[in-house]
Amino acid sequence: MKMLSSLYLSNNAFTGNIPPELFTTNIGYIYLSNNFFEGSIPPQIGRSINLEHISLAENNLSGVLPPTIGNLPNLNYIILHSNKLTGEIPSSICNLTSLVFLHLSNNRLEGPIPQCLGNFSNSLEILHLKENHLHGPIPSTFPEVCRLESLNLNGNQFGGMLPRTISNCSQLQVVDLGNNEIQDTFPFWMETLHQLRVLVLRSNKFYDTLSQSLSANDPFPKLQVFDIAHNEFIGPLPHRYE
Repeated sequence: MKMLSSLYLSNNAFTGNIPPELFTTNIGYIYLSNNFFEGSIPPQIGRSINLEHISLAENNLSGVLPPTIGNLPNLNYIILHSNKLTGEIPSSICNLTSLVFLHLSNNRLEGPIPQCLGNFSNSLEILHLKENHLHGPIPSTFPEVCRLESLNLNGNQFGGMLPRTISNCSQLQVVDLGNNEIQDTFPFWMETLHQLRVLVLRSNKFYDTLSQSLSANDPFPKLQVFDIAHNEFIGPLPHRYE
């Protein structure tokens, strides 16, 4: 099946390792999610130069994310959540300048986020790294032209302060940074994110009051979920947040 361009095997009960032979130079779409595949992701993925979408989510895959994934200039959807992947996010991912959707949540990844993922926000719309063992600062490289719509880093060990360049991402609808080790005051500068519907900062080390006054007359106009529980905030709740 060397001419195969699309392979959809999701939601079955396939077992065993993923055959390296699947990764031909012609394949453009591989969907194997919600099966029982195990073992590692074959490094031969790097020869699939026309691959645009890959979904291997909800399997029993282990090992590292192969650095050869950075050889794929057309790859824009990477969906690998809910596996047992380990190691760091490879720096070769910085070669994927057309990346739109990156979902690596619910794995065992560790180390820092490559700073380039912030730079990718002129194409990247979804960045989900929830429930891993990632640490270090959140990238501060979100560009002025930022297309990011959903940022979910919940359940890691990210620390330091929130980068204000997140406010460049005017299309953000979801920001979930709960259950980390972020130490900062409340990010009033996020009030200018007029599309924001979900803001979760729970279980961090945020501190100080919520009484600061900014120029936003109608803060968080579309906000539906506001979760800042289990922090170190003090003082009264501002009337505009009641």
